[in-house]
Amino acid sequence: MNEILLPIKRDYFPIKLQFEDGSTATEEFRFSYSDENIKRFYNGISEVTERIDKISEKEAADVLGEISKADEWLKEGYDFILGQGSYEIIKKHQPSILNRKALYLTLVEFITKAINDFKEEQDRKEAEMFEIDK
Repeated sequence: MNEILLPIKRDYFPIKLQFEDGSTATEEFRFSYSDENIKRFYNGISEVTERIDKISEKEAADVLGEISKADEWLKEGYDFILGQGSYEIIKKHQPSILNRKALYLTLVEFITKAINDFKEEQDRKEAEMFEIDK
């Protein structure tokens, strides 16, 4: 009998920071798309993002208190998605709080799209498989 090898694929999306000149930061983040993490993402992301959406340019320009609050919310958001310590790394590369907010919202959008694309691909493969069986 022939041996069957089942390829085990990585269970995360690699995430790198890209600068305007096209170069990337040396740090790489990973968003795990394990069942548990996807549930955690969808159950918690709206609450975190709702707070971050409240950060307006006016709030960020109000200096002290508002920037501090916005900074806390962004830290919570990044650490929620990418893990503890990720916000400090991003903050090192992106000193503007407004740009960190825009980057966060882009991150949420990209992860949501990647999860949906992955699911659609699996659904398509399943549909093809069942079509062959007919």
